[in-house]
Amino acid sequence: METMTFVRTLEARALLEATSIVRLVDAIDAMIADADRRASDDAIAEHCAMSWRRRRDALLTEHAALVSGAIEPSC
Repeated sequence: METMTFVRTLEARALLEATSIVRLVDAIDAMIADADRRASDDAIAEHCAMSWRRRRDALLTEHAALVSGAIEPSC
């Protein structure tokens, strides 16, 4: 395989992974919003919302690294 083809493939892979992360973040945001609505009288929902916020933050950090080129996509 040519070097340029390999590099383009890695760039495409990074774009696909970044797009997948954005979709996951959207789904997690919806779960957080639902848990927040129930958190006032449901300790488990409150705990889940906090946990999902941490996971969302980690995903956004990974997304930023993929987009910036700081990390390479998993193969």
